Amino acid sequence: KSNEDIKKLDLNELREKTKTSLSDLAIQDERPSNSLMAKIYIELLYLHSIDNISEASEIFFTILTIVKEGELLVGFSFLEIYYLVTELDNTFAEVEGYESILDYLTSQASTREGELQGSLLWLRRGASRLDSNEPYQAIKFIGKALVGLYKKEAKRDLYSALNLLSVAYRSVGLLWASRSNLLLAASMVTDEWWKSGELI
Repeated sequence: KSNEDIKKLDLNELREKTKTSLSDLAIQDERPSNSLMAKIYIELLYLHSIDNISEASEIFFTILTIVKEGELLVGFSFLEIYYLVTELDNTFAEVEGYESILDYLTSQASTREGELQGSLLWLRRGASRLDSNEPYQAIKFIGKALVGLYKKEAKRDLYSALNLLSVAYRSVGLLWASRSNLLLAASMVTDEWWKSGELI
């Protein structure tokens, strides 16, 4: 269709057309990963029609149920869903169902992709919460990331995590904790400099 035709389409009509196409994909059992992804996209479309943000929790719990059906599917992309869902962070961060699906997806990343990948997702969530001025949540999520980041290949990420923690602790008045994280980050940089002559 031309741009003019698309502009003429009512938004609700476009949404229904999209839902119909996704529903056709959702019943294709011979392609289970695609079927589950279509069901997830349908649920995400429902978010556009809610009247109150509290109604979103049930939708996210439904998505969580669908995602769990993909646990044993080799081609099912948990990371794709994770990144898709985290785009909604600024709007739904306080919604119980939203937090539940992110917790599950982060845990699955550790199981399927390795501990480091899971830690990077915790770090990403923590950084997002810090950007949203939710320092206590940031401290919680970045704290969960630390253990998995104590690896040689993750030095830069650990350094970032310690600096973000320092900012988060400072913003809630825990200056001693803020300074401890900064000192540890500085120690890492110094140690790396003496060992390799390079900065992290």
